[in-house]
Amino acid sequence: TVCRKLKENEQYTNLPVLFISAKSSTEDKLEGFNAGGADYIAKPFDSAEVLARVKTHLKLREAMEQVEQYNKNLEHLLRERTKSLITAERNAAFSLFSQGIVHNLKNPITIISNGVQLLEMKYEMLPLDDNSNPESISQLKEFIDYSSKYYKKFHNANNQMLNMLNNLMAKVRSDSEIDARVLNLNELLEQEIQFFNADLQFKHSTKKNIELTSEPLYVKVVPGEVNQIFQNLLRNALDAMYDQEDARIDIRTYRKDTRACFSIRDNGPGIPREVQENIFDPFFTTKPKAGSGDGPTGTGLGLYMVKSLVENYEGVLTLNSEPGQGTEFIVSFPYVKPTYSVN
Repeated sequence: TVCRKLKENEQYTNLPVLFISAKSSTEDKLEGFNAGGADYIAKPFDSAEVLARVKTHLKLREAMEQVEQYNKNLEHLLRERTKSLITAERNAAFSLFSQGIVHNLKNPITIISNGVQLLEMKYEMLPLDDNSNPESISQLKEFIDYSSKYYKKFHNANNQMLNMLNNLMAKVRSDSEIDARVLNLNELLEQEIQFFNADLQFKHSTKKNIELTSEPLYVKVVPGEVNQIFQNLLRNALDAMYDQEDARIDIRTYRKDTRACFSIRDNGPGIPREVQENIFDPFFTTKPKAGSGDGPTGTGLGLYMVKSLVENYEGVLTLNSEPGQGTEFIVSFPYVKPTYSVN
């Protein structure tokens, strides 16, 4: 009884307890060990033997404490290393998107730049000194009509650049939030899909079928974390179809009972059963490491992080995949009712 009470106290959980008793039957010894005893010595006993056993158990306890401390240090190092790798992966993804945004900005900038040069050339050719000549008046009208057409092109190009910059700013604001709030999952994913258009593979080399339900899907989440979940799953789908000519992505949102769900399906090569068993383990990856080739690379932390983030919200991450038939990831969060009216 005394031993059991000692073991119930967290302060003495690892304290080695030695039984010294005149009871020497196997049942008595087993009862002592089951109560939490570290050793059992039957009377009569030798004092030197008892001291030797006590010293041994104290050394074992000290060794166990060292092992526990080593484990704590390793866990801390692993967490810090994981954080740094996740940060590096996020930065790499943002760098890739930034390259796509710069590429997409070139087109409207080129339209404006070339248009301005053409208008300058035509302006210099105008007979501005002879305004009374009917031919000169005709050329001026022609220049005004020509300028009006380019004004519309400039206006459209300017709006295109503003939309890209607004999407980028909204993305940065969303990712920088640290508090969970109730929001419409559809709106969050729609913003991410628009931002993903900066990815050249997604925009130009992938057929897309996007079905976002008209019903608002309210969830309570940190926006940046859901963005990270969506980015990783969509990035994995694109990587699986790298250099595939008929690449296709299906993105869908829907409500199922009390869950708000979204799914991402690709028509890539699929995932073998033996790989699926380990795919959510940290540092497990089938991709080559960075710098080993021109294709997609990975750290093995993407899906591990996705699963952890999803489960933080009492969510469920489901994988459906068969070799040769593509892969689908389904994410479901608890649906919440908004505390405000929505117009």
